[in-house]
Amino acid sequence: MEQGSTKLKGTALVTGASSGIGLCVAKALREKGFKVFGVGREFKGDLPFETVTCDLLDTPSFEEKICKLIK
Repeated sequence: MEQGSTKLKGTALVTGASSGIGLCVAKALREKGFKVFGVGREFKGDLPFETVTCDLLDTPSFEEKICKLIK
């Protein structure tokens, strides 16, 4: 789904989006029309949402990356 083709319903930040439940949630939200930022330590392949690679335990790095997203 192209972002320009459908009105976005909102924005979501999904942690753990590189695998498992987080990945499923991020994909499902994107399919529902949300702008999704997926946060994870390592991503593989082409994903239908914007990825933010970082470790949530590294608070300064995480804060810096999130601040860049919201500007």
